[in-house]
Amino acid sequence: MYDKINIFPEYMEKKSTRHLKHGCRQTVIFGVIVLILLLSLTIFYAIQKTVVAKEVIDPTVQDIGSLVSMGAQPYCECTNAVMQFKEIANVSFTEDTLCEEISIVWPIVATKYSNQWDKDRFRMVLKGLFGMCNIVKEIRTEAIKGWQNQYFTTSSLLDKGTLKQIVGTEAQTLKRGISQSFSSVFQMILAMGTISAPAAYTGEAQPAPTEYRDVWAKHPSFRAMANTSIVSLSRMATLWRVPSLNYSRDCAGVPLYTSDPTATRKQLECYFSFWSEEECSSDYTMVLLHLIQDGYLLGSKSFKYDFDLDYYCGSVQTMSNFPTAALASREFWQWSSFMDPAFGMRMNVSNFTTIGDGISSGFVTGADIESNFENYFEICAPEKCSYVTTETRSGLAIAIVVFGLMGGFITVLNIIIPVLLAPCAPKENDEDETEKKDKNASFSQLSPSKQDMEMKGSNLDSREERLAQLEARLTMQSVMIAKLEKDLIELRKSPKSPSGTGKGQEPKLTISPLSPRSKNLFNPLSLNAAEGKDHEVRAKPRSPLFRKHERRSTEILDTAIVMADPSSIAGNDGGALSDSNNKSHRRTETDLLNFTLQMQQSMRKSNGMSS
Repeated sequence: MYDKINIFPEYMEKKSTRHLKHGCRQTVIFGVIVLILLLSLTIFYAIQKTVVAKEVIDPTVQDIGSLVSMGAQPYCECTNAVMQFKEIANVSFTEDTLCEEISIVWPIVATKYSNQWDKDRFRMVLKGLFGMCNIVKEIRTEAIKGWQNQYFTTSSLLDKGTLKQIVGTEAQTLKRGISQSFSSVFQMILAMGTISAPAAYTGEAQPAPTEYRDVWAKHPSFRAMANTSIVSLSRMATLWRVPSLNYSRDCAGVPLYTSDPTATRKQLECYFSFWSEEECSSDYTMVLLHLIQDGYLLGSKSFKYDFDLDYYCGSVQTMSNFPTAALASREFWQWSSFMDPAFGMRMNVSNFTTIGDGISSGFVTGADIESNFENYFEICAPEKCSYVTTETRSGLAIAIVVFGLMGGFITVLNIIIPVLLAPCAPKENDEDETEKKDKNASFSQLSPSKQDMEMKGSNLDSREERLAQLEARLTMQSVMIAKLEKDLIELRKSPKSPSGTGKGQEPKLTISPLSPRSKNLFNPLSLNAAEGKDHEVRAKPRSPLFRKHERRSTEILDTAIVMADPSSIAGNDGGALSDSNNKSHRRTETDLLNFTLQMQQSMRKSNGMSS
């Protein structure tokens, strides 16, 4: 069985059980490893997906959409690489609520008038906000037109996400450009207002006469001035303001606005108690009046605001620093007397803290971007698109790859496995237990026992000594055969008689008994018996030639004995041989001659082996 499960010829040639077992063991290990590799590679390549490059000729927008939905990233060369932004995108900006509502509020407020200076300043702030929003709209519109006429260059087709991202980046750049442009315009306006404030009658410079009911307008010196005379309110504040005055205690019940032709000193001191101590002539960006300070309007404790409000020497600075929370305060609109149900009695809360913050951002809070991928694709007009996708291998492809790799693995395993199992391999001259017993039994009759060898001090285990013993044995066998031939010749020469043992009777051939050593020559199981020692047969002879010679020698000897002593088979009276016996004698003679020739050939072969 071991030789049937063996693919390693070096162990099959040994014909040893141990070698065959080792070869079978290597074959099983080899087969298991090959099977594991085969299954592993098959599963691996069945699960793994292969990358395949494909092309689409004359693609459409639907084809591109299908490829993108599959997870592919198509690459398409554009026929027209240059296009305008207006052809591929639409951009619109979201305005803050200030500019959305002021277009409704100011036309209503413009029809109203206040005879109080501080309320009229608020009206001027709304007028300035309306003008700023109109200016920023014009700047934004022109900027968008200029951007749409710009050219966009792309050599390959972009996907929807990339196109929208590019348009979005351009929109943010456009938004920053609009804000910077408008901020620059406002800074120019601010600079002009700073240097022309007195001549423009803005801020604290007021002409005489005036229709305001503020107590400073009722002062005798102001009323005595000639027409078109300019009065500095900040200078009047420095003259009449008393720092130690406590408005809540000292000014309780003192009116700040009056219809009387004259104003008292007390009224002037209480009116200017909320003004700053600096004159605006040195710097028109200074605070002129704290209209709402610490949450209270002009010292009134009737309502507390959540913002503070200052008037500046210049009206532009007042508008720029005006808090948007005041525009969303119903109480402040009620104080100003400009409240109107047409715009909801107040404005909504702005995203900016002050009007100046809105001006810096161009009153823009966001940008709406819409990229037109269909128009972009038509302008690009790609002729073909290539993409890379993954596919599962077919069974044939898997088989080709796996068996191609297995060829290399098998070659490597044929080299590695014998090397790894070399420590377990039997030696070159190793024999299994059965072979050792057969060999010992074959030569136990041809060599002395181990005890005899130790007694005689000789060592007959070597190959040369066993061959010498075999040669001696064959020589002695030839001597015995020669003696048998001699006896056979004498038997032929002797006269034959029909029967009986008297005159004319065939003389009885007597074969001298063999010595114990000679008898043992025909027993190849033991040479020790030749020395008169009785040894138990331990195993069968190893050589088939010996067994064959043993059988033939026994047959010829038995026949020779019968021929020499016919009485051993004729009967009790030793009668003559019958005709059948004579034929048997002649056949035996031929066998003896053939056996002699075979023994001589065996001796020659033995001599050749020993040499």
